[in-house]
Amino acid sequence: MAYQARKTVRTDGTTSITHLLKHQVSITDAITPYFLPDTTGRLQLDILPGHSGASTLNLLRPDRIHDLLAQLRALSGYDIILIDLCAGIDWSSRAIAAAADKLLLVTTEEPTALTDAYAVLKLSIKDRQLDGFSRTNAEIVVNQATGIRSGQAVYSVLAEACRRFLHQVPQFAGAIRRDRRVSETIRLQQPFMDVNSGSVAAIDVTRIAKHVVDDVIAASP
Repeated sequence: MAYQARKTVRTDGTTSITHLLKHQVSITDAITPYFLPDTTGRLQLDILPGHSGASTLNLLRPDRIHDLLAQLRALSGYDIILIDLCAGIDWSSRAIAAAADKLLLVTTEEPTALTDAYAVLKLSIKDRQLDGFSRTNAEIVVNQATGIRSGQAVYSVLAEACRRFLHQVPQFAGAIRRDRRVSETIRLQQPFMDVNSGSVAAIDVTRIAKHVVDDVIAASP
């Protein structure tokens, strides 16, 4: 671990990444366990919460970002560490995205969203090259698609633009179909995959998650 926390704060669901970055807790103390229902008992999903409404990462110096990444890499007992980055192209998000083994870039069918996705891909490829990587680590997820084929068609448009102008083509991770139950569970603040596990959006998310897990297994020594 890059540093020792100056004091220990008991994890009760109120700690967040802000406490970690202020050296008030260690990274293990900042993590909150969440248990998912499973046929074999309970599956544990550990969460390092963000701080809603705060641009904490964007205010960090590059050495602090690298320190945070080093702490995440040093964690043991995890097969996958998933980082939810904010929308946009601030430098901290770019640095974390470039360091990731896989970048899932989420877009929609809207032309403006595709333009933004292309801009992010262009910068991502540049950042990766500066870090010594020759290929993009990005895969495309088309969210709120009207259908699977529609999502694939949207990906094809973006992929062709990347091939012509960036000379690299990101892979297609999958499409998530539009589902009114997503907004309903957000409004009710319910875990979507728990209460709507049979919905089309849940099925699509599960398929993409399996794709990511299969890639991790295939890359394992």
